[in-house]
Amino acid sequence: MGRLLVRASAEAKFKPGRQGLIWTVAAPGISICYVGAICRSIKTLFPLDPPTTEEEIRAAAMQFVRKISGYGKPSKANEPAFLLAVDEITAASARLIGALTTKAPAKVR
Repeated sequence: MGRLLVRASAEAKFKPGRQGLIWTVAAPGISICYVGAICRSIKTLFPLDPPTTEEEIRAAAMQFVRKISGYGKPSKANEPAFLLAVDEITAASARLIGALTTKAPAKVR
């Protein structure tokens, strides 16, 4: 079983190691890292041709939140926090994808 790490930071980093840590900016001043098993149903969203859509980014964010929360569908009491996390991760992911550059050709899908 993996675990979620959260830290105050405005910078995403990759720290190689036995498991590897990938920090992603989730919101201004907050970075998140999931350590352990990788969610295999989240697909690579960059670089793609045609470019990744907002719906694809949101679907990946939803899958990520489902994985780290342990909920496929949250209870009514947890739904606001669940949806807020999806919104914030969607926004952070869209910013990340928009800021990335590569010399590699886009993957045609």
